[in-house]
Amino acid sequence: MLLFEGRNGDGRIARAVFSLEGGGPYALDIPASPVFLVSVPVEDTVPTEPVSIEDITFYDSQGREITEEFDLSGGAIQ
Repeated sequence: MLLFEGRNGDGRIARAVFSLEGGGPYALDIPASPVFLVSVPVEDTVPTEPVSIEDITFYDSQGREITEEFDLSGGAIQ
C-alpha cells in the first residue's frame, strides 16, 4: 500500500499519476479538501520506497495537466 498525504487548499488537483520501478503507472484520485490522505495498492514485487514529488504528474478535474502550476520543491510521497 502506498500513501500520499498533502494539501489541496484550492481544490485544483483532482488526480496524481506516477510510476514506481517495476510497476505502475498508478493514479490517485485527490479529494477537493484542504488536507488529504489517499492510498493505492502496490504489487508485492514492486519496491515501496519514497517517490520524488518531481516524478508525479498532477491533473485537474477536466483532465488537464497542471503540474507546472505548483512549486513542488522539497516534497515526496512514501
